Amino acid sequence: MPDAGVRQSRPMPTDWKAASVARLDRAAGWAVLGIAPGMLHAYALAEALIGLIGAGFLLRCALLGEWRWLRQGWVPFALAWWGWAVFCSLPGIGQGGAGSLVQALVVGRYLLLAVALERQVLADPAVRRWLWMVLVACAAWIGLSTVVQLAAGRNLGGYPRWVDGELTGPFQKPRAGAPLARLLPVVLLPPIGHMLAGAATWWRIAAAAGLAALGLAAVVLIGQRMPVLLTVLGLVVAGAFLPRLRLPVAAALLLGATLVAATAVVAPPTFYRLVTKFTTQMASLPDSNYGQIASRAVAIAEDHPWTGRGFDGFRSGCAERRYWRGWHFASDPTDDGGGLLGCN
Repeated sequence: MPDAGVRQSRPMPTDWKAASVARLDRAAGWAVLGIAPGMLHAYALAEALIGLIGAGFLLRCALLGEWRWLRQGWVPFALAWWGWAVFCSLPGIGQGGAGSLVQALVVGRYLLLAVALERQVLADPAVRRWLWMVLVACAAWIGLSTVVQLAAGRNLGGYPRWVDGELTGPFQKPRAGAPLARLLPVVLLPPIGHMLAGAATWWRIAAAAGLAALGLAAVVLIGQRMPVLLTVLGLVVAGAFLPRLRLPVAAALLLGATLVAATAVVAPPTFYRLVTKFTTQMASLPDSNYGQIASRAVAIAEDHPWTGRGFDGFRSGCAERRYWRGWHFASDPTDDGGGLLGCN
C-alpha cells in the first residue's frame, strides 16, 4: 500500500502531450473534409476550418517542440514571399493603407494550411482516402448539375444559363468551371494511373482516355474559356511527366476537340463562348476588357517595379488616372487604357 502521506503521481507530461496531439490530429482530419464543400457553398465555413487547422497545427508543434519544418523544403521560400508581401503592404510603402496590410498578414493562413496538410493531416492514409472521396463527390456534384442544366435549361437550384451562355453548374453565377478544373487532376489521375498500372492493353488505354475525356467534356460544356485551357494544360503536363499517360491524354484531347466542334450544333451558346467570342477577343485583345486589365497592370508595375502597390493593389489603384496608360501609350499619349472600363 502506498504511504497515505505521499500524493499519487500524475501521468507523465509526455503522456498528456501524446493524448493531446492525437486529439488534434483527429480534429484536423475531420476538419479538412469540410474545406472543399465549404469552398463551393459555404465559404465562411471553409475559412473557419482553414483557421482551425492552422491553429491546431501550431499548438501541436508547441506541444512537441517541433519547429524544424520552418527551415525545410519549400517553407523558407514561402515565408520569404509572405514577408515580402507584408513589407510591400506597409503604410508608406504600399498604396492600399491598413486594409492592404491586414490582407497581406492573413494570407499566411494558406501557407500554414499547406504545411499542416503536408506534416500532419495527410500523413494519415485514411484521411487521404476520405479526402479523395470528398473531392470526387464535389466534382461529381458540379458535373451532375452541369448536365442537368444543359438538358433541362435550369440547374437543380432552378437557375438558368448565365447571360452569355455559360452553364453555372450548381451555382447561381458562372463560377463552376474554375473549381472543376482544379478538382479534376486530383480526382482523375489516381484512377487513370490505376487503370494503366498493369499491362498496357487497348481496353485499359481506352478506359483511361474515356475517363480523362469525360472530365474534359464537363469543363467544355460549362463554356468558360480559362478553365478549359487550364484543364488541357494539366493533361499535357501530366502526359509529359508520366509516359504511360501520353496515349490516353492524346486520345482525350482529340475527343475534347471533337466535342468543341460538335457544340456548334448541340450547344451553340458554348460554341459561341469557346470559339467565336474567344477568337474575336484574341484578335482584338488590346481593346477587350482583358487587354485593358493587362495594360493597367503593366502601368502599375512600371510605376512600382519593386514593391508594387502592396496586397490588393490592383483593385485599389485601378481607378487612378496616373495608371490609365494603354497598349499604344508610347506612340499615342491619348490612349487611356480603357479608363475605368478595365477595372474590376
